[in-house]
Amino acid sequence: MNIVKLNSHLEINGSTDELIIKEEGIKNVIKVENQVMKILLLLIEYDGKLVEKGTFIREIWDGNKLSGEKALTKNIFKIRNILKTNKIENVALETIPKKGYRLVVVDDPINSRESGRVRYVIAVGLIFIGVVGFFFFKKESERPKLHYFNIDEIGNDSIIYLGNEKLQIIKNDSLIEVSNVTKSKSQD
Repeated sequence: MNIVKLNSHLEINGSTDELIIKEEGIKNVIKVENQVMKILLLLIEYDGKLVEKGTFIREIWDGNKLSGEKALTKNIFKIRNILKTNKIENVALETIPKKGYRLVVVDDPINSRESGRVRYVIAVGLIFIGVVGFFFFKKESERPKLHYFNIDEIGNDSIIYLGNEKLQIIKNDSLIEVSNVTKSKSQD
């Protein structure tokens, strides 16, 4: 089988059962067991889609469910260990509970981290806009209400007093002269 290039960092050579990791111009070749390679090749063939456990057992262990289930679990563990040990962050083996597995490949882990940062910045920005909007509308609702009245209905013998957010129309004849009130208090 020819070499399968998963991304710019990882290639798989199915004919020699080797993983080829390229990092900063350096090639690291890892030899894997034949069953591990068959599992990887089947996952690659499904191109990121779910590969059911039954498919692995049928294709790799000729339908022998008894030995196939144990071997599959054991080899999936080996693949994850290889990925972790060799710090291959741009390939992940995802478990779909009670169904199977799928291979997730990211071409460039730096770009995936940057897109995560972009999503973070966007989320923070949206939260900021939400908070500012909340305070703007809250402050808007706390503003005093405007009171409208028809000034033509008030005669020349009245004054308008707005105190404690309550509009009062006071007739001139009910007013006490302030200067008299002040004098009477000072005489006491």
